[in-house]
Amino acid sequence: MPARPGGRRSPVIDHFNHLKLKESDIMAKAKITFTDIDQTVNVPAGTRVIEVSEKIGAGIIYGCREGDCGTCMMHVEEGWNNLTEPSVLEEKVLRENMASRHDRLACQAQILGDCRVKPA
Repeated sequence: MPARPGGRRSPVIDHFNHLKLKESDIMAKAKITFTDIDQTVNVPAGTRVIEVSEKIGAGIIYGCREGDCGTCMMHVEEGWNNLTEPSVLEEKVLRENMASRHDRLACQAQILGDCRVKPA
């Protein structure tokens, strides 16, 4: 098992070591569905939406990948509460782009649980 910084192993890994599980077996997973292409993908929790969109060829376009331009705006159809909270910068960009209540920036939103999204 890989060691954490400082040479210590994760207590979670130590706890499950007796079950012979790999670290990837106990990582939280989530499903994201891109309704524009009708495709659902299982991803590790914490993955940014834009990374998945780019990898599978969904229709969410992007520019800066830093949350400044607003190009990657998406509409969250379901599971908006299963994404990380928007940062102050993301909220500012969303306001400037007159986003609706369930719009987010795909380059900023991290997946925590199941959700359904499409380009805004």
